[in-house]
Amino acid sequence: MGSDQSIAKKTTSVVENGKEEEEKEEKQVSEQELEQYFQLPCRIVISTEVFKIRDELQQIRRYFHNNPELSFKEHNTSQNIIEYLKTCGIETQINIAKTGVVGLLKGDYDGPCILLRGDMDALPINEIETEDNRSFISKNQGVMHACGHDAHMAILLGTARILSKLKHLLHGTVKFCFQPAEEEGDGALAMINEGVLENPHVDQVYGLHVWSYEQVGKILAKTGMLMAGCCFFDINILGKGGHGAVPKGTHDAVLASSHLVAQLHHIISRDINAVENGVVTIGKLESGDTFNVIAEKASLQGTIRWFDEEIYQLITSRMHSICKGIEASYNVTIDLKLYSKTKSVINDKQCFQNVVNAVKQVIPNIEHSLPKCEATMISEDFGEYLDKVKGCFFLLGASTYDSSLRHKQISHHKPDFTIDERCLIIGCQLLCTIVLDQFLHDNFNDNNETKQNQQK
Repeated sequence: MGSDQSIAKKTTSVVENGKEEEEKEEKQVSEQELEQYFQLPCRIVISTEVFKIRDELQQIRRYFHNNPELSFKEHNTSQNIIEYLKTCGIETQINIAKTGVVGLLKGDYDGPCILLRGDMDALPINEIETEDNRSFISKNQGVMHACGHDAHMAILLGTARILSKLKHLLHGTVKFCFQPAEEEGDGALAMINEGVLENPHVDQVYGLHVWSYEQVGKILAKTGMLMAGCCFFDINILGKGGHGAVPKGTHDAVLASSHLVAQLHHIISRDINAVENGVVTIGKLESGDTFNVIAEKASLQGTIRWFDEEIYQLITSRMHSICKGIEASYNVTIDLKLYSKTKSVINDKQCFQNVVNAVKQVIPNIEHSLPKCEATMISEDFGEYLDKVKGCFFLLGASTYDSSLRHKQISHHKPDFTIDERCLIIGCQLLCTIVLDQFLHDNFNDNNETKQNQQK
């Protein structure tokens, strides 16, 4: 990692000049300034402190976008996060689950512990150049932040900077969890297994995901089920090859794999109740070497999605049965491997309300900012945290607009994926507000009184 590429060194001037800035009487950001910046059909309320770091958050996000790293290989990424947290005076725990980083901000007063999580890894996608990304397109061939994790890190680092300046007011501890390998589905559980929810024990967890399917200024959240559970699978078929003109005595892996694909897709339409939800997707199939040779081997890769654990059990049971049937029918051997299973994202009712309360303060027009939210079959390993600790995960509108200011949706996991960077300070303000609503003195006392009354 070259020193000229360090996001920490590019932003230390904020810390070095901190005392001078505090001594000056700062001009508060006006509604007119916010309206001019956002140019949205709804009012956005951003604190002066958060608004001041808008360019810094953009710079951080673009640095990470320019320097993406794959799951469990986020070495430069984590080093930059460590350096940045140090400029904020935040204690760090490093090398958790290989490349994970945790920043620990202990308030001056005792209280509960809230964990805020951001994921770090990129995808094995070759980014294409567009007008949006020309100045910070990925330097790493075949690796791209095509899901917004660069934005998540920027938002979380900005939140750490803001809250670190309020340490003397906080009644509790904040953990800033920078997690590797969300895309592979193994990162959250690896962090949990290495103790991220302990020392101190975490009482609540919150996370967000930029969402290109919704406009900036809108938040999607709901109590209960938000995102599906997910599992990946590999299927390897071994038959017996031969000459394309003499099929007798061969065990054709192409023929077997073709019938296997068709039967696996029948699970959803014929084995699951029509009012229940599940997905089986086969995204990759490889077999054969040339046109006139009967293939000996074939391989398939895919994913399973579900809301209810019973649906997962049904799907995987049928997959095993179908594989056995294909083995018998086509005289081949089939190996089915299921891996990287992650739990559904199920939000706690009270923590969801904490998010709603924050949204009401940041984007007061609730009819605009909190549209009806349906559960999605897209998955997130944040469900592993929610399986252990109560919390809430929400989706942050981040789609861009074309030259005519029309909503332009670019799907995640595409080589031209991009976001509207105005969402960065909205995400930062929301996370800060969620914490401050519970950790400031008056709010802390109100929350404790409410809990005591509930216990009575």
